[in-house]
Order: sequence, then structure tokens, then C-alpha cells
Amino acid sequence: MLVLIASCMVNVFYTFGQYAFGRGVKVYGVAANSPLSDAKRVSRAKIEPIPILSGDTLEEIDGRRLRSLQEVIEALNQSPQNGPAKIKIYRVEWVAELEVPRGQLLAGATPEDQLGIQRWGSGRDWRATGFYNHWTTYAEMLQLVASLTIGLFLSLPRKRSRNGGLLALAIVGMGVALLLSVTRASWLSLLVSAALMTALSVSRRKLIVIGACALPLVLVGLFVLQQKRKVGFFDKSDDSIVWRQKVWHDGFHLLISKPRHLLVGVGMDSIKSHWREWGLFENGRIPMGHMHSDYLQISLERGVPALVAWLILLGMYARMLWRVKRRIPPENWIERGLVLGAFGGLIGFMCSGLVHYNWGDSEVVMVFYLIMGLSLVVERTAREVGSVSKSS
Repeated sequence: MLVLIASCMVNVFYTFGQYAFGRGVKVYGVAANSPLSDAKRVSRAKIEPIPILSGDTLEEIDGRRLRSLQEVIEALNQSPQNGPAKIKIYRVEWVAELEVPRGQLLAGATPEDQLGIQRWGSGRDWRATGFYNHWTTYAEMLQLVASLTIGLFLSLPRKRSRNGGLLALAIVGMGVALLLSVTRASWLSLLVSAALMTALSVSRRKLIVIGACALPLVLVGLFVLQQKRKVGFFDKSDDSIVWRQKVWHDGFHLLISKPRHLLVGVGMDSIKSHWREWGLFENGRIPMGHMHSDYLQISLERGVPALVAWLILLGMYARMLWRVKRRIPPENWIERGLVLGAFGGLIGFMCSGLVHYNWGDSEVVMVFYLIMGLSLVVERTAREVGSVSKSS
């Protein structure tokens, strides 16, 4: 358990380091004759011109992390015979690898003049990913481990102690890292998880005070969301929401199109092979992937009975956690905190699963299963102790 929290904090410190020193090169005022304007995305199907625009962040070039504009100049100053430079860019809500021709730098005395831009700066407008390859994976992992840490802190008898200080510091660090991932569903899931665990652990008066103190954090989250993603929390014009609504609509209609689909589903991973014949993802006009919902994905791939069985399984797990929490005495705060954190993390996981397919994210599910395994050990120990007490 401590190893899990410590490994999560390594990700958090890495995230803070990236934001402190910046990641990549953000360019401003890209001229029409800039070599960056000739960028293209090359795939097996087609070559698509995608100029690098003002405000884009150049994260990597030829697989190397960028720290200064001079590194871009050195790579693009090579002979065209070396082939085009491959530049990984971040644009709001989008990451892509583009090819930029070499040997076409402009005349000028400064790197800005040679590249045809007005100015540049360190990139800090991307969404935090930690050591993971996607911000959603990172955010879901943070939600589970932060819930576990909050559960331990709430169960700690003496909050003003070294353990209390370390746990509080970890909670703050994970919360800020989760904020920087700019993942709304995980924000809300952790908020629900923390509110539920707090309601089960403190008096009503303290709960009101804690809720009042949390209000500024909600406002900060909305501000960060607007600054980083240029959208509101429930923004109907947000492409990610429109995309999900389209995917949900098509997936649900495919599910109810045949009784067989309702009973046994279309088959695991069949969407990846047959999405064209089923008319999903607007025939490739929107990113192909999954249904962005645990509940729809499981029912569509495996059938509604499988979804019901999955919900029963997690319901039994939640019931076990609830019962074990009530049996563990307050002095066993580590076991009690583990169970409380697992219960809150489960609720948060289920909430986030409404709009994320987190059950299909192997890194997230690995953390989920690890916490579940620790909880089962606590349950078995509590049951054995109870059996000994009764026999005595």
C-alpha cells in the first residue's frame, strides 16, 4: 500500500518538474512562409497538410525531447536527403506527429527569423500525463490512489502528527496533479469519493465546514479547465462531449438492433474489425476507439447479462467493504483507512466509468485490482479475528 502511494507520488513530482521547467517549445506568430507551415501528417491512407500554427507546442523532434528553439533549427538545418523531420506537437485536445521538410530555413540572424516565427517560450499548456501515455489513464490512477490516501487520513486518530502531515501532503500533491490533467470526469469522481468518505467519517458540522473550504477548489478547477481546454464543465459545444454523444448514440443503436446483441453482444474487440460495416465513428471521420463508457462497452461487446453480472460482482465487493469497515475498530486505522479508501475509490471508479472506459485501461485496472486484493486480505483477517473472539 505504501509502495503504491509512493509510486504515485513519483509521478506527481515528475509532473511538477515538467511544469516547473516546461516541456517542449511553444511557438507564436508562425509566418505563412515558415518551414513549419509546410508540415504534413503522413499515413498509409493519405498525406494531409497540417500547418503548425501559432500557439502549438513542439514536444519532440525525431524522437528527442525539445528544450530550446535552437534544437529545432539544428534538426531542420540538415540536408533534405535525410528525409523530413518528425515533430510531435500538442494542440488543444490533440497530439500528432507531423513531418516537416529539412533544409528550408529562412534567412536571418536569429533562430526566430530562420524559423519564421515572432517568439517562443517553454510549453506548459499541455495536460499532465505523468509517466503514462495519456492523461485519462493518469487521472484515473490518481483518483484511485488519492481516494485510498484520503481514506487513510480520515481514519488516522491524530491528524496533527508526522503521519498526518505526510498523508495531507500526498493528498494535496495528487489533487494538484489531477487538476493539471484537466480530466473533468476524474475530478468529479474524486470529489464524490472524498465527499462520501468524509460523510462517513466526520460529524455533520465538520462536513459543512470542509464543504465550504472545498468550494474555492471547485472554482480553481473551472478556471483551469477554461484556460487549458477553452471549455466549460458542461459545455455542449465541447468537441469531446459531442464526440461522446455520437459514439453513445451509435453504440446503443447497434446494441438494440438485434436480440443477439442484447444477449451475447457483438464480441470482444469486434468493434475494431467491423466498425465500418456497422457505420460507427461516422465512418472514420471521428477518432476510432471504444464506447467511452464501461456500461455501454461491456453490454455491447458481451451482452446485457454480462453487464448485470459485472454490476452484481462490484456490488458484492462494495457490500463487503461496507461490512468490514463497520467491524474494524478505530485503533486499527491503517486497515480501516484502506477499506474506506477502497470503498470511496470504487464509487469514484464507477462514476467515472459512465463517460470513460476505465475498465478497459490495463494500468488503471491493475491499480484497482491491487487495492481490491489488499481489501480482501483485510476482510479475511477481520473475519478470522472475529471467529477467534467468538470462540473465546
